[in-house]
Amino acid sequence: MSASNWKAFCLACGVVLWGAPGVRAQEAAETPSGEPAATQPEEVRVRIIWVSGSLVRVDLGAESGLQAGDRIRFEPLGLADVEGVVQAVGNRQAEVLLPAGDFGMQPGVRGWVKLDPVESVAYSGPVLPDLEADKGWKQGMPLLGGISQVKPQERPTVWSGKWAMTGRLSKDGTGSDRQDHYGQVGYSLLGKNPWGRGGRVDLDLELQESHLDFDSGVAGTQGESDLFLRARRASYAFGGDKDRPRRYQFGRFYSTSMPELGLLDGAEVSQRGADGMWLGSSFGWQPSYGPELQFEDSMAISGWVQKPLGASLRSSIAAAVQKTWFDGKADRDWMLFKGHYANQGPWSATANLIIDLYDSDDIAKDSGFETTEYRARVQRDLGPGKGVALLHSLVRFPEIRRRLPADYSAVRITGAETRRTGLSAWYPLSDERSLSGRYEVWSDEDENGGYTEVTMESELNETFADRWYVSGFVSDTRLADIAAVRLGLYGNAQGGRWNAGLDLGQYEQVQSDGTMETDFQGSLRGGWSGAVGRSWFLGLDAALQFGEERDAYSVGLLLQRSF
Repeated sequence: MSASNWKAFCLACGVVLWGAPGVRAQEAAETPSGEPAATQPEEVRVRIIWVSGSLVRVDLGAESGLQAGDRIRFEPLGLADVEGVVQAVGNRQAEVLLPAGDFGMQPGVRGWVKLDPVESVAYSGPVLPDLEADKGWKQGMPLLGGISQVKPQERPTVWSGKWAMTGRLSKDGTGSDRQDHYGQVGYSLLGKNPWGRGGRVDLDLELQESHLDFDSGVAGTQGESDLFLRARRASYAFGGDKDRPRRYQFGRFYSTSMPELGLLDGAEVSQRGADGMWLGSSFGWQPSYGPELQFEDSMAISGWVQKPLGASLRSSIAAAVQKTWFDGKADRDWMLFKGHYANQGPWSATANLIIDLYDSDDIAKDSGFETTEYRARVQRDLGPGKGVALLHSLVRFPEIRRRLPADYSAVRITGAETRRTGLSAWYPLSDERSLSGRYEVWSDEDENGGYTEVTMESELNETFADRWYVSGFVSDTRLADIAAVRLGLYGNAQGGRWNAGLDLGQYEQVQSDGTMETDFQGSLRGGWSGAVGRSWFLGLDAALQFGEERDAYSVGLLLQRSF
C-alpha cells in the first residue's frame, strides 16, 4: 500500500470514527456536541505478577474498571517501553498479550493503563412490578417473595466498544541510521444478549501498517514494509450463568478459566457444578506465533478442571492437559497445575507448574516427563499500604515443532534454563510518601546475575505537579550491566494528565563483535493524555534517547472513541 493510499485509508477511518458510533453516543447522552465527559480516564499503575512467554498477568482486574482490549504500557528498566493488550479479565487480575519477540519482562515490572473511574451504572433492565398493586401480595409476606430474578436473555441488548487510531515514529541516528514508523486502526466490540439468548459477542480487530528504512549508504541493510489485518479476538459465548450451568464459546478466544492454554481458533464447552467446580474441554487450532496471528495447521485438544475453595470461593486450584499436532505430526503433550489462595486475612499466593511429556521422536529431549516451567508468588500484607512478596520461577526451553527448526539448536534446547528468585516490599513513610524495593537473583546453565531496585514516591502540594518518584536500580544481565537512576513527575493540565521522566545510567554492553563496551546513556520522556470531548480520548508521548553511543527519538499518538 502506497503512502497516499495509507493516508486516504486513515482519513476514511477518521470519518467513520467521527460518524455513526459518535452520533449514537451523542443522541443517547442528549447533551451538546463537544461537552466534556462526566468522567475522564485516569492513569492507574499496575505490576506484572506472572510471565509465560508473550502472556503476562497483572495485579489489576474488573474491580478497577479494566476491560478486554485495554492497552497497558510497561516500562522495563533499561529497555524500551512495551505495550500490551488485555485479553482476559478476572475480578482482581488480568492476562495481557505482548508483541512477539519482546524480552525482559519479569514479575515486578511496572506498567500504566488509562481507565475510566469505576462508578455505579443505572439499571436499564425490565422495571420491577409495583408490589402494593400486586393483588397476590399481602401484609406480612416477604417483600420480594413474588419477584423472580431477571434472566440474561430477558435483559436488553447492549452494544459497546471502541475505535482507536495509534501511530508511532522512531528514528535512531546511531549505527545503521534507521527510521521506523507504524500506524494502526483498531476496533473492539462487545455485545451483551445480542440475539436474545443471554450470550455475548467479543470482537477485536487491528489493521496495521509498518515501514522500516535504513541509511542507503550503510552496507548490508535493507528496508521493509508490511500491511496486515490482525484478529485478536472474534468469539461468541452463551450460558455459564445461574440458569444455564453449561457454557459454550466459539471463534477465536482465550479460555476464560485457562488462558494459559493459548489463543484458539475453535470451540470450548464448560460445565459448572453445584459446588462451583468447572469442567471444560476445547478443540481447535492455535494461530501462528507471528504478529499477524494467522491461521496455522496446529491442532490442539485440551481439557481442564477448576475448583473454587473456601467459604468466599476466592481461592482455587486447577489442572489442565493439552495435546497438539503440527502439520499432522504429534507435537507437544503438556500438563498444567495452578493454584490461587486469597482469604480475608493478610496472606495470598499464586503458583503454577507446567510439565511436558516427550517421546523418542524428540530430537533434543529424553523420553519421559520434564518440568518446563513453574512459578510461585506469596504475598503478606502488613497493614495499609505495606507488604512483602516472595517469588520464584524456573523456565526451560520446551521442544515444540511449531517453533522449530531454526530458532534454537538442539544443544540449547537441551540445556537452556533460567531460575529467578526475588523479594519485593513496599512501605508508607507518611501519608504522602511511600518506599518500595525489589531484589532478585537469576542463574542459568552458564552464568548468574541479579537486579536491585529502590523507589520512593511522594505527593506534592504544588499546582504544576501532584506526584514525583525516584528509582535507583542495578541490573546484571547476560547482555548488559546497568547502574542507573530514574526520575518522574506527574500532574494535571488542560483537562488531562501529563507525565515526565528522566533515566540516567552507565551501561556495559556486549557489542556485535563479542567485546564489552561501557558508555553513558540517558532517556528523556514525556506525555499528556485526557478527554478531548464526549467519548473521545487523546494520548501523546515523546522520548529522546541520548548518550555516548545513543542518538534516537520517538513520538506517539493514540486517538480513541468509545461508544
